[in-house]
Amino acid sequence: MVLVFACTGCLQVLGLGSYKDDGTGGSSSLGGAGGQTSSTSKGTGVTGSTSTGTGVGGGCPGGVCPTCSDNMTNGMETDVDCGGNCPPCAFGLACKVPTDCATSYCISSVCDSLLLATVPTGPANIHSIAVDGANVYYSDFGTPGGTDGRVYKIPAAGGMPTALATGQLSPVKVVVDAANVYWTNNGNLNTAGSVMSVPIAGGPTQVLASNQSFPAGLGISGSILYWSNDLPTTGTIRKVSTSGGTVTTLAANLTKPLGLTTDGVRVYWAENANPGRILSVPVAGGTVTTLASAQTSPGDMAVDAMNLFWANSQGPNGVSSVPVGGGNVAVVAPTNMGVNSVAIDATNVYWLDVDASVQTAPKAGGAPVRIAKTGPFPDYIAVDGSYVYWVNAAGELRRIRK
Repeated sequence: MVLVFACTGCLQVLGLGSYKDDGTGGSSSLGGAGGQTSSTSKGTGVTGSTSTGTGVGGGCPGGVCPTCSDNMTNGMETDVDCGGNCPPCAFGLACKVPTDCATSYCISSVCDSLLLATVPTGPANIHSIAVDGANVYYSDFGTPGGTDGRVYKIPAAGGMPTALATGQLSPVKVVVDAANVYWTNNGNLNTAGSVMSVPIAGGPTQVLASNQSFPAGLGISGSILYWSNDLPTTGTIRKVSTSGGTVTTLAANLTKPLGLTTDGVRVYWAENANPGRILSVPVAGGTVTTLASAQTSPGDMAVDAMNLFWANSQGPNGVSSVPVGGGNVAVVAPTNMGVNSVAIDATNVYWLDVDASVQTAPKAGGAPVRIAKTGPFPDYIAVDGSYVYWVNAAGELRRIRK
């Protein structure tokens, strides 16, 4: 008994403690500090109770056992104080098996994100993503102004992409419900845009709203779709049933309405200018309310029952929020570079920083944590119950555990 207490941590490093490697993937705990350079020190492994060490406890050289907090790579660790029988390692640190990583992916001996799909760079690019837990849905914008755009789905765990729609005129924003995938075809100077749908299982596409002027942002609540027509001074917010029918204009004569979301009570959008505004209108139409002014090129947004969050693509107020009924604007995540896209879950906000990283912070505010590097020029982000997904300018669709 004396030997055990004098050699604190030996049981853990030997694999005799409570840690169990059951092959189910890494914990969501970040473990080691993100971005830390991997140590090449191997340390001295524990020799067990038969060791002839002369230190106190006898089982560890010099009487000092490796622990998960000694700032060294030793024992069964794969990097400094992480991996093996210590907490999982953060993105970018060394690993041997997936359970060594908080990201759940050990690729070429480094904790990394999972590459789900690649779209060729050049005229083709992933322009938006949506998730439903089972699949990821994304739009390939295609050649600007051309009719070679596509809408795809791919299993959330990876696999072969399936083209749900081809021959589309610059598909932009994608949303999904239990039955269908919906998207906006942006159109061009010669051909009007449209709002479209296709069954998740595949089948014929349906035009839900035609003759639209550069439709961009898209949101869904129940059986109603809402979108923005992105024009410099005559933009509109409109809605239509998910089965098609009469198109209703909720707000008109708007300046560059771009990002859009809804909570089923109001529709929210960003005036994509610098300075720009955050505005809302009831889903039945009525008075337009300004929720925030003096924003720096706001765009992508997300909403919960209490607050609206949005990304400022320029300036220091990267991710900001405001109560859905109006009130004080809060800067959730200040940044020097700007933010391209934002998503939320029950407790946290996630965003793509222009410095090519995926970051997260509590909705109420707090120190940002970098989850992963994104690759060049990250564009769009989405989350489900366990993972964060994003796309970048290299045409990559990736995911990582929260």
